[in-house]
Amino acid sequence: MLMAFRLDPKVAPFIVIILMIVIGYLIVQISGTLLNTIAGIVYAVTERKLQAPVGIAGYLLFGFLGLYTLAIFVRIILAWFGTSYANPLMRFLIRLTEPLLAPLRRMLPTVGMFDVSPIVAFLIVWICQTAVAATLLHGWPISFF
Repeated sequence: MLMAFRLDPKVAPFIVIILMIVIGYLIVQISGTLLNTIAGIVYAVTERKLQAPVGIAGYLLFGFLGLYTLAIFVRIILAWFGTSYANPLMRFLIRLTEPLLAPLRRMLPTVGMFDVSPIVAFLIVWICQTAVAATLLHGWPISFF
């Protein structure tokens, strides 16, 4: 695979280490998002507050936005490695992220050969997460781990 990118075989161990770090980071982020969402829902149910349904909705929305950010990130990484639309994972990620990225891509010019729409998408999702934390999760803990 490295030969297709015209890389020196001597750098293969370095590239494998970088890939393992990125994959490990993604696994930690996905598991952290899922566990925080589950812990938040359990916390909201066990607290028996009047605002528990709002807290549950907030935790679900906050977790979904975190997973959406990771989906955009994974799509970018897979695109760098030349993963085609024939791959089922890539097809799923494109269908999932394209509703946000396509309008941004139409509105924003490319910078050289780089598409900056994912960066703007990250900012939009981050602002949405902050809004959920400030409104629906006001008075609830955001992070459990």
